[in-house]
Amino acid sequence: MPLNVPDRTTCFVDANILYYHFVATPPFSEPCSDFLQRVADGLIKAFVSTHVLAEAIHKIMVAEAAAKFGLNRAGLVNWLQHHRMRITELELFREACFELLAIGLREIPMDAATLRSATDIAKQMGLLTNDAIIVALMQSHHIVNLVTNDEDFIAIPGITIWQPR
Repeated sequence: MPLNVPDRTTCFVDANILYYHFVATPPFSEPCSDFLQRVADGLIKAFVSTHVLAEAIHKIMVAEAAAKFGLNRAGLVNWLQHHRMRITELELFREACFELLAIGLREIPMDAATLRSATDIAKQMGLLTNDAIIVALMQSHHIVNLVTNDEDFIAIPGITIWQPR
């Protein structure tokens, strides 16, 4: 199913959308790639933060390591920490970084005030820290549309969710 975000929409993009573009995850990858192409074409104004980009690249790295080394994802981060030279064999996560930075996603900087606001949001709404940072950034920049596949945002007032489903 396509991600039917209307043209000229301003939105924040969650890490899972970026991840699905690089890591084959049917049925999500195709609509996420199509969405990101629309961002690259200038049809949608899409925002991210450094923490979202880092989260996506980290997940891409772990998926790449699992596939390349034939390992289960459970415990893989710990394995990589103990076999750090194996990280030097990975490429996709770096390519993903360069491609994401070239797509035309607009970066919203995060500061200590945003983090303080996010901790309040996390406590009030029962969100994990990274998700609460997204809400805090969206609120401070008056962004109401969120492109995500994360169900945790559905109950957050004032946010319109766009999912690749």
